[in-house]
Order: sequence, then C-alpha cells, then structure tokens
Amino acid sequence: MASTRQKKPGTPKGSRTSKAESPDLPKLSDTLMDFAEPILDAIPGEPTIEFVRAALTLATVAWNLPLIEDQGGAVEFAQARQDLERTLAAAPPAAAALLDRMMQDRRKRYKGDTRLINDFKVKLDGDAILVTAYGTLLAGKRN
Repeated sequence: MASTRQKKPGTPKGSRTSKAESPDLPKLSDTLMDFAEPILDAIPGEPTIEFVRAALTLATVAWNLPLIEDQGGAVEFAQARQDLERTLAAAPPAAAALLDRMMQDRRKRYKGDTRLINDFKVKLDGDAILVTAYGTLLAGKRN
C-alpha cells in the first residue's frame, strides 16, 4: 500500500523484507500489498489474517500470470490459467472481472517489474498484520 495513503487500523502492511530485490524497485512485499489493494478494499472493516492470505493468493496469481505469459512460458501459463478458470468458476462474476482488471493493471502499471512472486508469509504482530514476499527477479527486458 502506498505510504501516503491513509490506512484503516489493522490494515496489513508490507514488511521490510523480501527476497527478490532490485535497487530501482520498491520492496516486493510493498508492491504486492499495493497490487492487492482492490481486493483488500473490497470488504468493510478490518480484514482478518485469513482474508489477507486469500486476497494475496489471488493477487499473486493476477501478478504472475501476465509475467509468465510475457516471458514465453506457454505451458506454465496454460496450466496456471486453467487453475484460475476453475477457481473463478465457483466465484461471483464480480471476482472474475476484478482479477481481469488486475491483470490488465499488471501489464500496464507494473510492466517494468519482472519479479515473479514465489511465496509470501502473513503473520500477526500485535494488532498489525505483517507481510513478507519472496520472489525471483526474472531476466529479460524491462520496459
């Protein structure tokens, strides 16, 4: 989430650690939280740790799919897309539309960020929900 944005109490924050760093990119955990904001903002009140994990899982899929496709991973992309389609078949149509918008946003707003999100951890620290993201900085062109 952007540091200039007012946060609700209990709103998750990216931690200061992540494993795929580039000197000219923000921390991966901060980027993931910013990217997941449309999902996190979809519920009123304070999100539970379970909701944050689910939201970040969906955001990770929406983040990684365009990157896998752009990097030429046709087989990986096809499998990931099938997995996503099965998941979305049981979800409300609004969820599918939101993820589609997020993938478009990934291609435009974050097009120069070639980090693949491999994993993330969510933990409670008092009232705060902390997120640490792990990823791989892929070789290839950066726009």
